[in-house]
Amino acid sequence: MGRIRIHNLSAAEKDLSQYVFKDLQRACLVRGMEPQKMVESDYWKLQSFYIKNYSEVPNNSLLDEYDEWFDSEMALLGKGADNPDYKWMYHPDLRLGFTTGTDEKGNLVGSKKPRLFKKPKEVTKKERRKDLGGIFAGTKKAMTMELAKEIINKRQAKDLDKKLNHDAIIGRITKKVLRQFPDANEKSIRIWYNKIKKELT
Repeated sequence: MGRIRIHNLSAAEKDLSQYVFKDLQRACLVRGMEPQKMVESDYWKLQSFYIKNYSEVPNNSLLDEYDEWFDSEMALLGKGADNPDYKWMYHPDLRLGFTTGTDEKGNLVGSKKPRLFKKPKEVTKKERRKDLGGIFAGTKKAMTMELAKEIINKRQAKDLDKKLNHDAIIGRITKKVLRQFPDANEKSIRIWYNKIKKELT
């Protein structure tokens, strides 16, 4: 598998590439995921929710609400912070809304806010322009067809009686397209070329 090209990722995917599991849990909570659902979700479910709700304005107060919910749920199960057997569950590193310290008796004291989530930047989409053939300009397909037209027309003008070497032409076009679009698919390039070839020859 090739390396992920960060510049080809969406804003949500770029953030995900920097998150550890705890960050992702918190990012889902501030976007409205129910505490119980968050607890029951694995990485892939959290990721799906995060991407789907990425544009939602984060409500950081939901992090504190989650910790309060967690404390009450554990207390109901007899696993409160005052139970020595479950004190590890209240370690500061496991808190999502705030981190705490403990006094000499082991009681939770103080609080420190973690990094808060900011509203995602709004991305304005550029208007996509189509050429006369109905193909979006600036795309891999558009570049392939433009190069094909240019090369085939030149060859036909110079060598009217010679058969065109389409494999050689495809090879040249593929190199140029891949230079501009490294993630382009060679099979797609050949399909696009064959389509324009039928129109021109």
